[in-house]
Amino acid sequence: MKLNNIKETLGADTLSLRNGIYTARWEFFYTHGVTSDAKAAKVERLLPGAKVIEHREIWKNFNGGASTANSSHWLVRFTSGSRRNPCGESSCSRPVLDTTSLRATSLRATSRGKPTTRKTPYG
Repeated sequence: MKLNNIKETLGADTLSLRNGIYTARWEFFYTHGVTSDAKAAKVERLLPGAKVIEHREIWKNFNGGASTANSSHWLVRFTSGSRRNPCGESSCSRPVLDTTSLRATSLRATSRGKPTTRKTPYG
């Protein structure tokens, strides 16, 4: 399911995905008795397999024209519960790259035109 389809299914004002964690936000001015518990239950009901990690209400002073993140809103963070196969198939015949052993390097040209590798603080 694409990000925009998930957003429409949930009726969320904004939806983002980062490191496999979805963040859905619903803006409010008056809550009318709705809580973040209800929004978390809605996510679990409408998206089978979704696991809610965090849900809360964020209260901010009214600022006309502010983004949803800068207004009062309900926030629900969740995962899809299933990992996608990198091949896009049920079985994968090609090896999957293990990035844990890779070292981050930076290539830059020297005065002689040859690239050099420079160690970064991450590796």
